[in-house]
Amino acid sequence: MRVLGVDDFALRKGDSYATILVDLEGRRPVDVHCRAGTPGRWPTGCAAIRKSR
Repeated sequence: MRVLGVDDFALRKGDSYATILVDLEGRRPVDVHCRAGTPGRWPTGCAAIRKSR
């Protein structure tokens, strides 16, 4: 997998959030992380991850 899409979204605004990871070349979800509290942050400190907009 070379291209990974990342999106944070609210399941319940102000209460529960989730992050979905998508293989953009294969056009399929890789993983979903659900959590309470605030939206996640972009992972840092990994040379293999390159952020692009």
